[in-house]
Amino acid sequence: MKKTVAALLVCILFALLIPVSAADAAQAEPLPDGGYFVTETVVTPVSRGSLNVEKRDYYYNNSGEKQWTMVLHGSFTYNGTTAACTSASITYTIYNSNWHFQSKNAWPSGNTANGTLTMDRKFLGITIQTVTKSLTITCDANGNIS
Repeated sequence: MKKTVAALLVCILFALLIPVSAADAAQAEPLPDGGYFVTETVVTPVSRGSLNVEKRDYYYNNSGEKQWTMVLHGSFTYNGTTAACTSASITYTIYNSNWHFQSKNAWPSGNTANGTLTMDRKFLGITIQTVTKSLTITCDANGNIS
């Protein structure tokens, strides 16, 4: 009986450490140039009342080729009455070498993580396209993410 309870507790603990998607499916956002963003959110419980969240935005050109990815990272605490964003940061990955990093900014504000990334596409050293993307992650007092 003790082994069964111990095994069950280990399984529950292990399940809490596995990232869980907060969105039912990735959402697509079309752009005027024919490109589009696909956004997904991944929530990882850290402990009771604490979450790490990643909102990932994948930028595709009008041919459907992945160009770059922006990830807004946010850490949150909540207690059933209030919630707070304790940190926010941005990372990015470039898949097409014509794209170049220009700037990024991330900041926590209340129960929200905010971030902005600007990327440039260059041809022969001349900027021919600039894309700025802003993301937010909000946590409510019960740990629900939006």
